[in-house]
This record gives sequence, C-alpha cells and structure tokens, in this order.
Amino acid sequence: MQEFDAINESIKQSKEIIEKADAIVRLKSNADFKLVIQDDYLKEYAAGLVYSKARIYNQDDKQQKALDGQILGVGHFVQYLDMVLTAGVTAQTALEDQEYERTAMLQEGKI
Repeated sequence: MQEFDAINESIKQSKEIIEKADAIVRLKSNADFKLVIQDDYLKEYAAGLVYSKARIYNQDDKQQKALDGQILGVGHFVQYLDMVLTAGVTAQTALEDQEYERTAMLQEGKI
C-alpha cells in the first residue's frame, strides 16, 4: 500500500510539472508574450544591456556590476523557461512509466 501511495504521489508531481511546461508552451504562442517578453525583453532590452555593458568608457565599477546583474537576470529567466520545458518532457516519460506501474499493481491485486 505504501508503494502504491508513493506511485500516486509521483503521478501527481509529474502532472504538475507537465502542467507548468504546457503553460510555458501556451505562453510562447500568446501574442502578448511574444510582443512583451520575446521581442522586447529578450531581444531589444537584452541587446540594450549588452550594448551598455560594452560602453565601458562612461561607467564605473558599480554601474558595470549592475549591468552584469541585469544581463544575468535575463539569462536566468531564459534558463528557467528552458528548465521547465525540459522537466516537462522528462515528467511525461516518467508519468507513462508510473501509470503503467500503478495499473500493473492494480491488476496484480497488490493494493
């Protein structure tokens, strides 16, 4: 019974991860997300930060560190989106295995 409960909990967690990944897929196809995040923030704004970073002649160390932090922030955001999408693919495979195992346990009368 404990193993069955653990499988059910794993199924629940996998479904939650898949739900987040699916949400990101929907966001990426949303016109507002494309306009504000993909086209502006991840392209124009990020390019502006890199350009500002390259103009070192009028910035002190504090300003350079602030730009570094902003550039890293953009990178971490993209990395987070990619991580959730990858986790969704992994969770989909795990979910199929978990559901197969749960079905086998039910058929064998192990619960």
